Amino acid sequence: MNATEWLKRDHELILEGLVALYAVADCVQAGRAVPVDDTRQLLMFFREFADEYHHHKEENALFPALEAAGMPSQGPIGVMLHEHEKGRKLLQRMIDGLPELPAGDAFDYIDLLRLHIEKENEVLFYIADRMLSASTDRSISAMFSQAEDTMPHVLDHEGYRKLFARLRMRAEEE
Repeated sequence: MNATEWLKRDHELILEGLVALYAVADCVQAGRAVPVDDTRQLLMFFREFADEYHHHKEENALFPALEAAGMPSQGPIGVMLHEHEKGRKLLQRMIDGLPELPAGDAFDYIDLLRLHIEKENEVLFYIADRMLSASTDRSISAMFSQAEDTMPHVLDHEGYRKLFARLRMRAEEE
């Protein structure tokens, strides 16, 4: 698996998490109760997996490699970094708002990440696959593997999917 395929795999799980966040935010907006502990766990998924793990891989491995290959830091990379920061701020506001999830911030976060992932999957990664040499790609993938070794707790995809399912089911019951 090359580096961009690795990141796209992460995106699939993040998108599943966004569906669960939408269900929770929809409940909150409708005035229905949501499980606070599960909601907190969901937000921690976004902090730990999407930001500290996934964005870390992009910011510390992929983006520097793209810059070294000639992509200007003020182009697509700058846009991605700005969106990462915007997402961090929205996520922190949601965490700070608990036990009542700020639904508006949740919907903004969902929209931001969906569009961000689309830009990366459809534009940035396409460019990266053409700009980066095979040896650079292998080096990036090795860095990704090291990230997994240092953060094994974020690799429980099955656990995350169970959490997402619980939240979606709870939202449907309400």
